[in-house]
Amino acid sequence: MKTKFDEKTKAEVCEYRHITNSELLLYKKNYKRGWAASIRGALSDSGMSTPLDRADARNEKSAWYDGYMDCATGRKMWHMLFCRHHETCP
Repeated sequence: MKTKFDEKTKAEVCEYRHITNSELLLYKKNYKRGWAASIRGALSDSGMSTPLDRADARNEKSAWYDGYMDCATGRKMWHMLFCRHHETCP
């Protein structure tokens, strides 16, 4: 599975996902934020909410959840972006 973003890879992802380069940049930014939240994974100071609860409250984009889930499930970074069968991946 690819994990680097050279120009050919960007073009392939944009075509497969039907997104523009600028949308891909936004996806990557949100994905990285979700990945980082999964690594932190700690409860908030109040102990009442999880990173997922807070993401729901902020109406995060699906890319945030992709990053969070890839990290939380032990997948390689960018799995959800590159895998064409991610709906059935363990």
